[in-house]
Amino acid sequence: MPMSSPHVPERTETSIFCGGHARFTDAASVHAFHVQGETITLRHDPEVFPPSAFGLKFAEYIDFKDCRRAADIGTGTGLLAILAAKKGATEVKATDISPLAVRLADLNARMANAIDVIETRQGHFFCDYEGTFDVITANLPQEIIPPAYGSSISTLQSQAIDGGGTGGNTILLDFLEVAPKYMHPHTRLYVIVNTITDYKQTLQKISTSYEATLVWQGITSVKAFVSENIGFFGGLIDRRIVDLVEDEAGNWHAHQFIYQLTLPP
Repeated sequence: MPMSSPHVPERTETSIFCGGHARFTDAASVHAFHVQGETITLRHDPEVFPPSAFGLKFAEYIDFKDCRRAADIGTGTGLLAILAAKKGATEVKATDISPLAVRLADLNARMANAIDVIETRQGHFFCDYEGTFDVITANLPQEIIPPAYGSSISTLQSQAIDGGGTGGNTILLDFLEVAPKYMHPHTRLYVIVNTITDYKQTLQKISTSYEATLVWQGITSVKAFVSENIGFFGGLIDRRIVDLVEDEAGNWHAHQFIYQLTLPP
């Protein structure tokens, strides 16, 4: 578990969650997902990372109560944007740096009959949107990509999972720096922190910039490429940059945390 973290209030749920992580799909396909009592049907593309088991867990803990204007940063397939619309948001902005992801999210919004609510845009974080949001979701890339694996996937696939920098958390840190501009005093911002990255640095940023509520923590299976390159990650474990756990069967796991962030008073 992290050596230090923001205050953990009573609503925290702790559990073991070994549902595994999705891989990139080999071909275009359609799947239905069940989240917060809603059924969301999504098309997938081989170049866009599909919702993982933990991504669905993340979606379950987002509180859309009284949300009228929402932003989904790093939307991917558009799952969280569509969920926001289904939960009552009347304006949803969904962004991604991948043009394929933006087109896919737009298609999925149309399939969900939510295109009048959801606007998709390609670009960095909030693009050129202005104003504040009631709920912001940001399931951003948080992985350290071993060179051997990085050379085996496409540039778009790498962008979908590479968290940036030597600690795999540069993208999240940059996002946490700019997000307050788009928050009002009651905005709820949801992010994931995992110990497959330099999580201690991320937690330090959260604790100095936000009021943090830890809404879920657990142990999840790492992506297949992590287990396949455990020699590479072993060096990061020794240097205490990442924290991974091996079970009795030889499977590797990371600690995952879902935070709800608000602006400090």
